[in-house]
This record gives sequence, structure tokens and C-alpha cells, in this order.
Amino acid sequence: MMKYCHLGALACAMILLRTAEGFVCKSALLKKSVAVPTFQHNHQQPPHHYSRSTRRRIGCTSLTATATSNDVSDSKKSKSGECYYKRIDGSWKPRKELSSLFVGERLFATRLPKCDLLDGKTGPKLFFECGVGKKTRGEWSIVNGMLRIPGKRGMKPSVIRKKAKKIPNDSLIEVYVSKIRLDHGSFEVCLSREEALSSYKKEKVSASKLMPGEQLSGVVRDVRPYGVFVDVGANRKGLIHISTVAKSQDCYINKEEGLKSAGFARGSPVQVVVLNNEKKRLEFDLYVPEEEPIPDESSDETTTIELKSEEDEEALAWGAYNNEPTKEISTVEADMWAAYAANESNNAEEDDDDDDYYDEDEDIEDALGIGSY
Repeated sequence: MMKYCHLGALACAMILLRTAEGFVCKSALLKKSVAVPTFQHNHQQPPHHYSRSTRRRIGCTSLTATATSNDVSDSKKSKSGECYYKRIDGSWKPRKELSSLFVGERLFATRLPKCDLLDGKTGPKLFFECGVGKKTRGEWSIVNGMLRIPGKRGMKPSVIRKKAKKIPNDSLIEVYVSKIRLDHGSFEVCLSREEALSSYKKEKVSASKLMPGEQLSGVVRDVRPYGVFVDVGANRKGLIHISTVAKSQDCYINKEEGLKSAGFARGSPVQVVVLNNEKKRLEFDLYVPEEEPIPDESSDETTTIELKSEEDEEALAWGAYNNEPTKEISTVEADMWAAYAANESNNAEEDDDDDDYYDEDEDIEDALGIGSY
């Protein structure tokens, strides 16, 4: 009888021991899974706090940062409000604002094979992490660059896959901005600067389709005493009046020299908004991206006094400048407008076919499973 009691006690002890071991192992496993860090931080700047739209797209950006939905909030903002991302070479870099890009700009990118769209209706496409983002209401969202695989329509899937495999997905490559669409928050890239510039020159949209309020990216082509003419890829150049530049710079602009000093020399990239488009006269305003207001907690009396004296010194110049008509167009300007309107290159026949953007954004959204491209 005593023998059976000892055996029973031994069996109970073994069961309790196994249960305790299992509990300890399970607890250790849970602790280990919780302890996995969100980002692989190093001594450089930490990444910016990602928005909800970025969390939905985190699967397409796993090469730059791996995160779980529970730990995304652990990322930190930099003091300057910039958004940092980790490149495939291990270094942290600040993201570029989409509105600051220009056609022909070189970017270092990493291919995102999970986002490939090889069976797109408008042709096969690849997507790249180019270190570009868009800031809206203080929150950043990632904007990936799109590359169209060149070739004839109706290419065999095997040919498309071979072309896609030629682009590595485990290293940084150089790409060049070929198209920017601020209205849709997207941009396209290609593999050579010459191709980017040539495609930009070939693609001429109808100027009559440009609507007031539309954001565009362009290049200064001509500097005149009354303003600059900007090429935005349309069949007509638009004017940024000198009064618009003076208002944005908050200072007096002295004709051509003043415009060049303000950053509007020939060939300078510029972001604009369509102001007016009537009677073959296209006018632009300068595009100013949204910025968070910075509270001024301290007041410096000496600075106020200095600013007041500077305003007194500029009063005469501003008084003379404000007396000049800013909205009226002089005879010289009218002649210039007529010359541009008569120019054969600026009066090319308008093509109602809007490239191949039939409704491509929805196609891409459906393919990637994201809320907005």
C-alpha cells in the first residue's frame, strides 16, 4: 500500500513539474516576442512617427523599416520636424518633400518587389523606395516612385519578368525623376537622366486643360522685367508676375536682376499653382507647401526695433513700387503675350487624349491594396 502511495506522489510531482516548466517556457516566449524592437535604431537620427496611411503601406516598405502595428507609435519625431528613413545600406536619411522634386533629379532608390505591377492595364510597372514623402497637416506619408518597364504593348509575361529581373532589389540604384503629379501625390522615375528630360520634353499636355488651383512643377525658361515664363510641360508657357515674387519674398524686386537673385534664373525649378487661364494667357502663382506654425514664446525688443527701422528704410521703395499697376498688362507685356501665342511651338494642336492616365490611380490602389497612391 505504501508502495502505491509513493508512486502516486511521484506521478503528481512529475505532472506539476512539467506544468511549471511549460508555464516558464511559455512566459519566456511571450517576453521574447514582446521584446522585439520596432526599428533597428543606431546612433543617427530616429525615424518620424508614421501616419495611418503609412501603416497600411508598411508591407511595401519592409526594406526600410520593419514594424508591428502595436509598436509603430514608438518612433520619434526629429526636432526639425523632418521624416527619416533607413536606407538599405544602413544609414538614416531625411525624406524629401514631393513638392521639392524636379524633373531630371537624381535619387538613390531600392526596388520594392512586393509592389510590382507587371500586369497593369497601361503596361508593367515597378515601384521604388526613393526617400520621398508628402507632409499633410503635420503628418508624413511615404510616396514611392513608379517606373514603367519599356517595351511594346502586349509583351509576353516571360519577357516582362526577364526585364524586371535585370533591376536588382538588394542594393541602391540611381533613378531620375521623369514626371511629377502633385495633384495625385505621385511621381515617376526612369534609369537615365537623358530619358527623363526627353520624356519631359515630349509629353506636352493641352494648356486649356489646366484648371485654376492645380499644382504643377516647372522650369523657368525666360526672365523678363515684369516676371518669368515657366514651362510646366504644356503647349504654352505661363507667367509668374514680378508682383507675385515680391509678395512671396516680402521685398522689392528690381526687374531681371532681382528675379535672378530671388532664385528665378533661367533653368531654375519652381513649383507653381495655376492662377488664371483665359484667352491663351496662362498665369501662375507660387506654390507654398503647408507648414506647422511655430509658436513664438519669447519676444526680443531689440529685434523689433531693428525691424521697425528697416521697414522705415524700405517704405519709400515700397511706396513707389505699390503705385505701379500690378494687375494691368502693359503694351510691352501684351506684345510679349502675342509673340508667345503666335509661336508655332506654343500653339501646337491640342490633343484631347490625356496620355495614358485613363484612371490609373484606382488601378494601382486596387493592385497594392492601399487607400491612396
